[in-house]
Amino acid sequence: MILNDARSVPHLVVSSAATFALSLVDPRRLDREGLRAYRVANATLAGWMTWSILSTDTPDLSRGARVGATAGGAALGLLSARWSERVDGRLYDTLSRWGAPHPRVVIATAGTALGVLGWWRSRQDAAKEQDSVEDQELDV
Repeated sequence: MILNDARSVPHLVVSSAATFALSLVDPRRLDREGLRAYRVANATLAGWMTWSILSTDTPDLSRGARVGATAGGAALGLLSARWSERVDGRLYDTLSRWGAPHPRVVIATAGTALGVLGWWRSRQDAAKEQDSVEDQELDV
């Protein structure tokens, strides 16, 4: 599936939209059920990203190993939720003190931009690697 290709444009669009949307949510304003749903959504995104990256970068990895790593990525997302939410709150408060008119939008934009940069860099590295393989094949 093309969405599981971490270097595809559709993957970039969907992962960026999910990152941006989740970053717009202020977890401090959520009730108990909302916070639970927010954490599950973040863990699900972490799991999907783990699966996609492993599927793209290490296609020879067994399905079982990929499932285990994906479960680990999702679990890490859940386990780090409180810490991540505290950092998010501090960042929001700092941006507010600095006079940012919409700190949540700044956080969402910055997080998404970093994701796009990582995606672009991954594509560049893959292209260089492919060029190197092709050059080696020509030498043979």
